[in-house]
Amino acid sequence: MQNVSGEEKLIKLWSLILLQMTDQIIDLLNKLTPEDIEKLRMLQGIFGAVQPQMNVKQVNIEQGIGEYEKYAEFNLAPKSVALIKTANRRFLKFLPGGRI
Repeated sequence: MQNVSGEEKLIKLWSLILLQMTDQIIDLLNKLTPEDIEKLRMLQGIFGAVQPQMNVKQVNIEQGIGEYEKYAEFNLAPKSVALIKTANRRFLKFLPGGRI
């Protein structure tokens, strides 16, 4: 009879569990209907896709508004830019950047 260590038994058991889980996941994915996939896409849009953590620079409200106004000036008509700036000024009066 072969002498098997506890660690080897644990590794074999874990690989059997993983194989069984993989088969169950494959079965589940094969049973998805197009409607189910659409619902999953809607949930992904609501909760966002899981993406690797990235270093994100902290930006305050004024910086974000300034960057958006520069973007608008480059891409939109002058009247649209004026409306955006007016809305931003009113927003900042209501919620100054230091409050967040």
